[in-house]
Amino acid sequence: MPSILIVPYVQTDWVNNTTPAINEDNLNHIEEGIGHANTALIEMGDIPVGGFSEKVGNVLEETGAFKVVNMVYMTQASYDALTPISSTLYVIKG
Repeated sequence: MPSILIVPYVQTDWVNNTTPAINEDNLNHIEEGIGHANTALIEMGDIPVGGFSEKVGNVLEETGAFKVVNMVYMTQASYDALTPISSTLYVIKG
């Protein structure tokens, strides 16, 4: 099994007109992190090589069923305050 280095995520707080700047170095750092996370998920078997793009639109539909178009991760309070949409899957964090 390939070795996967898991490092803790350190969030960057972005504030207009302050550091860190939105520049080539910082944007490339974000891209590297996304690339490493993608590689780790592929190596762990959580996503197939090439992603799920070949799965989109390749679904058998049943009569009366609907497709999930959006997925939203939110608190219960946020969910309670909205009018749900049938094509959206709501995941309650808790």
